[in-house]
Amino acid sequence: MAKADTYPVMNGIIQGVESKERWFPGDPLPWTTQICHGITCNIVIDYKRCLKIPEFETKPDDVFIVTYPKSGTTWMQQIVKCIRTKGHPETVDEHLEDIFPWFEAMPQKDMEDRPSPRIYKSHSPYYMAAKGKSEATRCKYIHVIRHPKDVCVSLFHHMKGFWDYEFNGEFPEFVDLFLGGKVESGCWFDFVRTWYECAASKDERVLYVRYEDMKQKPREVIQQVADFLELPIDEAIIDLTIEKSSFAKMQKDNHANMSWRKEEFRANAEPFMRKGTVGDWKNHFSDEEQNKHFNEIFTEKLAGTKVESLYDLN
Repeated sequence: MAKADTYPVMNGIIQGVESKERWFPGDPLPWTTQICHGITCNIVIDYKRCLKIPEFETKPDDVFIVTYPKSGTTWMQQIVKCIRTKGHPETVDEHLEDIFPWFEAMPQKDMEDRPSPRIYKSHSPYYMAAKGKSEATRCKYIHVIRHPKDVCVSLFHHMKGFWDYEFNGEFPEFVDLFLGGKVESGCWFDFVRTWYECAASKDERVLYVRYEDMKQKPREVIQQVADFLELPIDEAIIDLTIEKSSFAKMQKDNHANMSWRKEEFRANAEPFMRKGTVGDWKNHFSDEEQNKHFNEIFTEKLAGTKVESLYDLN
């Protein structure tokens, strides 16, 4: 195991590791990771490039779908694809990953050279997000948030399923990692707080969407997204978007279900699109003390913020 002091340090925070290691400053982790800006990241991320992402020259018509992992990223991508194709995503013979490349995992030149309007997915907290160099070049962001316990459950199955994480732990151990910010994309609480601080400033270039609202009132959410992107929409397009972004449809859609990444899945892994439900966490959080501790961390981290009022943790 490599020691933490063998890696570059900036402002007292270990910045990155160029080889696959299971580690966290002073506390080795049970999965393969690397560190960028003090955050545990997927090993496909180029941490040196991540340090420069805030300087990326954005354009006013750029759009970033920004989420903490397993918060509805793929679902929102499909909704946007449906809106852009007037309810006919099948007319675009590209996988979602080709249409919405993962910004942090792609070479900078590839991102710069994409034709406008450029659209990306991102798992960056606000302070690491691409923002451009002036107000005139600022882009738009769609930020999707999901109940943290559902995120925790979904991310557990995700990290168990992909071979490159090499995670073999059980759920109670994973909850402790999640609460400590020692999972992919770091601390959920800090991540969502950075984005909702923008909400307090009434930043009109950020659209906030709850995963649960996508489930419970899809027409309203689809209309909001279309209006935010300044794309035309009518009731017929909304109907088609609801149908073709449904979990059942997407699970069978080989342009949306990540089936093209099957070589990366472990044998007997849960499918990438596992359940897509609200409240599945209640089937996993059986340890009362751990559940109580989760609630305490939520309150401690998010007290006084808008996020605190979004979810009932009981």
